[in-house]
Amino acid sequence: MPAFEGDSKVDMLTQLAHLQSALDPLDVEGLAQLWLARTQSHVLGQSPTDLPPSLTTPLPSSQLLPLLQPFLDRSAQKEVTLEDALQAFLVSATFKDCSLLLRFVHTAEGKVEGETKLVDLDRKPWSKLSKMQETDAEVCASFLAWLASVVGEPAASVPV
Repeated sequence: MPAFEGDSKVDMLTQLAHLQSALDPLDVEGLAQLWLARTQSHVLGQSPTDLPPSLTTPLPSSQLLPLLQPFLDRSAQKEVTLEDALQAFLVSATFKDCSLLLRFVHTAEGKVEGETKLVDLDRKPWSKLSKMQETDAEVCASFLAWLASVVGEPAASVPV
């Protein structure tokens, strides 16, 4: 069972981190490899052939939860199909791009009560896949360039 189900209280950041990682087990590079094997295209979302709707259309929410459940269940070992991985990746991207709003109020009793809300939860569209792949490649290239410029071993920026 995912950490966010049931009656136990789990903080919002833990839930968010779980959704971000569990729904993206392949990362964009792994997804790109599945895409390449299926379409012969190196660019996510692009293909020289006509793609079936299962690769270009987001599932309705009512059909999405059963597909995502094996990704959310930490004990499940599941063969990942490109169709399932695409749907899960786009939902994960939604959780990676949402905003967390915190509101704190002083009560009459002198206590501080907090309220947490997630906003901007629209599912990321299929058309953004190539841009996500491009951004990931830019981040990796920048990190590798920085790493090559570091003299000696990189040190932590904060004491551990």
